[in-house]
Amino acid sequence: MLWLAMITVVPLLASRLISESMSSALFGSRFAVGSSSSSSSGLITMALAMTGAALLGILVDRTCYRPIRQSPRINSLVSAIGSSIFIQQAVILTLGSKFRIFPFLFPKGEFHFLESMVSYAQLSIVLISLFLMVVFSLFLKYSRLGKALQTVAENQKVAGLLGINVNKFIALTFLIVSAMAGAAGVLTGSYYGSVDFFVGFMAGLKAFTSMVLGGVGNVTGAVLGGLVIGIAETLIGGYISNDNKDILVFLLLIIILVFRPSGLLGERVAEKL
Repeated sequence: MLWLAMITVVPLLASRLISESMSSALFGSRFAVGSSSSSSSGLITMALAMTGAALLGILVDRTCYRPIRQSPRINSLVSAIGSSIFIQQAVILTLGSKFRIFPFLFPKGEFHFLESMVSYAQLSIVLISLFLMVVFSLFLKYSRLGKALQTVAENQKVAGLLGINVNKFIALTFLIVSAMAGAAGVLTGSYYGSVDFFVGFMAGLKAFTSMVLGGVGNVTGAVLGGLVIGIAETLIGGYISNDNKDILVFLLLIIILVFRPSGLLGERVAEKL
């Protein structure tokens, strides 16, 4: 479940990007189905899927978000839902609504770890997710683009006064989050062996939940939230009820947020009057 946090490691404009993340995960996995048939390399397949999803993200930003950027946020929310539904229906019309076989891109086999069996596929997912999240964290913390990106997320008006091209960096945010979601779509499809037009919805919902649980705006918190949800889901499914594990996981989230409204690693920020 670590890869779930990867969809929402971009802690910027989260309320506007979650539907785009779901759509990009769907598009990335579908794009990889076609690209993997022409290449046996899993890394090439993931790179192509991330590129396709990133381009989709930029296109959605230019057509669905930029024209209404100065409008009330409810307009952006409606646009997000509409673009997500449009992409899903476009996939149904072009590729069909049936499950499609996804090639297995990971090394085969398994090994013992602490009296448990761990497959190389699971290990690969963890390593790839950690690599992408570390790269993104370093980008945010040390690069000029990353710092400008955080400035835009903090206050768009002030960022504009400082000479930062707000539209450019919002487009960059869409590019990054869509590429991450595309990678998550490939990991999902390859691990489970099949994809359909609805593949990104539940994963995106849980990824958004992991971000809220860990603390909005905190990359480490998103990772921690993903781990908490994944471990809770596994334990609940194994010891209580596999059919009702999603209900119990979200109930756990509500209980945690009652006592920690800002999330596990979130910080309370005082509003200036």
